[in-house]
Amino acid sequence: MKMHILPAIIAIFSGVTLLADATAINLLQDTAFDAMPEASAWNYVGQPGWQVEKAQDGSRSLVKRREEATGEYALVHQSFPHQPKAFYEFGGLMKLEAVTGRGAGMAVEWKDAATGEHVYGSYIDRFTGSHGWQAIHGLFQAPVNPLREDGTVRELRLQLTLYLAPDSTGMVAYRDLYVRPAQPRWCVDVSHPARHTLTTADRELTIRQKMLFVDDEWRTTGSIVKWHLSNYIGKVVASGQAAADQSAFKVMFPPLPPGPSRMILSFAKEDGNQIIAQEVIDFKVITPEERATWRTDFDAHGHLLLNGKKFLPVGMFKHRLVSHEEVDKIRELGFNVACIYLGYEITEDILNYCAEKGLYLLIPQFIALPTGVQYTWDVPEWRGHRGPAAIRRGIVEAYAKHPAVIGWYLGDEIEPSFIHHLKQLNHDCHELSPELMTWHAGFYHDILPLFYDCADVFGYDFYPIARIGQEKTTEIPVRLEYFRQDFGQSGWCYIPQYFNHATFNKDGETPEGFAKYRYPTFEETLYTIIASYLHGSRAFVGWGYDCIHYRQKMDPGRPEKQLPMLARVNSICKSLEAWLLSDSEPVQPELADKVGDVAVSTFVDDNGKPCVIIAASTAAQVTFSAPKGLQPTFGLSTEFADGLYRFSCNGTAVEILR
Repeated sequence: MKMHILPAIIAIFSGVTLLADATAINLLQDTAFDAMPEASAWNYVGQPGWQVEKAQDGSRSLVKRREEATGEYALVHQSFPHQPKAFYEFGGLMKLEAVTGRGAGMAVEWKDAATGEHVYGSYIDRFTGSHGWQAIHGLFQAPVNPLREDGTVRELRLQLTLYLAPDSTGMVAYRDLYVRPAQPRWCVDVSHPARHTLTTADRELTIRQKMLFVDDEWRTTGSIVKWHLSNYIGKVVASGQAAADQSAFKVMFPPLPPGPSRMILSFAKEDGNQIIAQEVIDFKVITPEERATWRTDFDAHGHLLLNGKKFLPVGMFKHRLVSHEEVDKIRELGFNVACIYLGYEITEDILNYCAEKGLYLLIPQFIALPTGVQYTWDVPEWRGHRGPAAIRRGIVEAYAKHPAVIGWYLGDEIEPSFIHHLKQLNHDCHELSPELMTWHAGFYHDILPLFYDCADVFGYDFYPIARIGQEKTTEIPVRLEYFRQDFGQSGWCYIPQYFNHATFNKDGETPEGFAKYRYPTFEETLYTIIASYLHGSRAFVGWGYDCIHYRQKMDPGRPEKQLPMLARVNSICKSLEAWLLSDSEPVQPELADKVGDVAVSTFVDDNGKPCVIIAASTAAQVTFSAPKGLQPTFGLSTEFADGLYRFSCNGTAVEILR
């Protein structure tokens, strides 16, 4: 598809620029509402009350009014053609008058083509109150038709749905609706230093950038990225340019005085006469002494710093933390970080005990997202604070000063449609508590740059272990490589799987269904973590600790079986701290006779002591060179000559030579 991109910006989010596309195709029909309600493209079945109204300017809109809550959704929808796995935008204009309850909104829904059963949805916000016409928009990736258990294909259809929630009253109107292929977006962010903060001693920073949703014909041919850095009085102190096909580049500049600073970046044609997109990044310049007081930070190598010292997070998610006994157990297992998923209600006693025992906490902030963004966590009020802005301030006031708290957990798997809310939450947390990092988790590996500037640490939560006989560890290297490419210049963490998938689905309700699924083995758990380190991860915070305790009737004694394995994994990771936190970059040795999917890296600690780490996702073997005399941890390697080693495994495995 050939794209004609206008030299104008139609919308800017922090770190994401949308480009105008003069040839955008609308996949919806009858969007002018000239012949409504008879137009066949829209489906009103069982939902009366929608009507077309004509405004003074001649435009028509689709309107729903409701004086009393009916307890049923008022839906209108239209199916549209799509290409599986392709990205699309949807949206239009929306107007509300005195809408109450959970509000009105828009979604792209995936339905079973045969039964009409709802499978999934990609949503925008739920709007309430009153406002004039305003633009609303979302982003989704069309799914691939899934397979049923019997191997047959379950056909899906996609439809745009407009709705007024069952408990809502008032009036909602829609017009200028569209579903179209995603337009090009330029994603820009600062990789180092983190949090858009420079010091008066800094002389360089790293910019990462990528253009999404463009075809090969257009991609970066004849384009450059130009930049200008100005100080607090607006004087340009440094300028330069970089090739547009670079995912990251360094910017050098003279000393900056304390105060605000600004960088303007332009994606332009090589001759500089046509600016295609532009992004503005505002910095705060502080003294090195002020930055040194931050509880958490990054160093130049992407390592996390805790109170100024390198820190390797070995963590887990937990729903709640309510007793000293739980803290003791978590520490006995070797964890030093816990993301308390419902941790916006932790007592001072527990906080103090965590600080005493060396357990550091990530406190969730996703309840401070607007209603509808993370649907299962709608919390309109918290400790007397009402509304997202007041709630996030209240959470910061309650927890930020406690030494056991090292960061804010902003949410997980937030729909791409809500990225602007996530960026705002990240920005607000930095403003309210610059000394603490922000964390977010997701799995949208095809569009990772959209999540630039959403958090300081981005977590990856692909879980490859599901049904018995279903092995997906082979997918991990490719998926992790996305993160190396897009987040390799800053901290990111891997979220290994500890749980049985049956815990989260209907199959888990019966012994027969539960038995179809399994937990990851020691080798698989260690492999996923080590493979993430080899691809640049700086932390891991595993998901599913509480889930190991679920379904005791289905799987009695599971904690006694699973927790010792986690302790063993943590012990091995702890033993690698000296190498994983080294300032030296790992080196990949020359490989010979390689069979299977296997990665080998040599690490050297700050004292010069070597360590070789090997990760294989399948049966594999390889010959490599390394310092002589290294000893294998698991007996999978043999030194057959001075400094020459042979590694061999029959399945997913890790080897550590020291």
